[in-house]
Amino acid sequence: MRWLKMMLFLFILAVPLGPGGGVLSAAESSLISVEEAMSQFVSGGLAYKEGDYDRAIKEYEEILKGGRESGTLYYNLGNSYFRKKDYGRAILNYERARRLIPRDSDLNFNYYYALAQAGADRRRGELNFFRKMMASHVLFYTLDEMILISAGLSFLIAVVHLASLYLRGSRRIRRSILGALSVFLIFYLFGSVVKMESRRNSAVAVANSEAKFEPRDEATTYFSVKAGTKIKILKTQEAWAKIRREDGKMGWVPQKVFEYI
Repeated sequence: MRWLKMMLFLFILAVPLGPGGGVLSAAESSLISVEEAMSQFVSGGLAYKEGDYDRAIKEYEEILKGGRESGTLYYNLGNSYFRKKDYGRAILNYERARRLIPRDSDLNFNYYYALAQAGADRRRGELNFFRKMMASHVLFYTLDEMILISAGLSFLIAVVHLASLYLRGSRRIRRSILGALSVFLIFYLFGSVVKMESRRNSAVAVANSEAKFEPRDEATTYFSVKAGTKIKILKTQEAWAKIRREDGKMGWVPQKVFEYI
C-alpha cells in the first residue's frame, strides 16, 4: 500500500496545478521541480519520524507553495498537525486529501478519528434515501473521475446510437441499452454538479470561535464553532464572514478562524 501511495504521489507531483486545479504555464508560477519536491517530501517524512513535526510541516508546506500537490502530501501534512494536537488544521488537510484520494482507508480512519478528538460539529439536516445515496456516491469518486466516467458514458451512447443506424437488431434491446446508459450518465453528471457545488466556498474552522448574529464583536453569540467544523462561506464583510454550518445554522465569524478547503 505504501509503495502505491508513493507512486501516486510522484505521478500527481509531475503535473503542476494552479489554484483552480488547472495546469500552470512556466510564466504563471515559480514551480519547483519534481526532484526538489520529492527531496522535501522525504525530508518531511524523516522529520516526522524523528518527532520534529514543525519541520515536517514546513517541508510539506514549502512543496505546496512551490505549486505541487497530492493527496498523500495533504495526508502527511494533516498527520503532522494532528501530532501537534492542532486538530483544526489536521482536519482541513485531511479534507483536502479526500478530494484527491477519497477511498484511502488510512486517510478516512485518521479523518474520522481527528473529528472525534476535536469534537467538531458534524450534525446534518435530515437526509432522505436519495440524498443519502447521492452523498455516498459523490464522496466515493474524485471530481475528475466523475467527469471521466461521464465522458465515457457519452461516448458509449454515441457508439450504440450510431450502431443502431447501420446494424439490424431488436429495437427494444437498443432502447433498453440506450436508456440504461442515459440513466447512468444523468446520475454521474448530476453527481459532478453536486460535487462542484459542495466544493464551492467550503471551509474548515481552524480555531474555536463563536458565531454572532451580526458582524460585530459585541453582537450576541448564536452558537459555538469548534475547530475542525466544516462550514460554507456565504459572504464576507470586512474582517467577518457569514457562515452556514452543516445543520443549517448561520452566523458571523471572524475570517481568521477558518481556511478554505
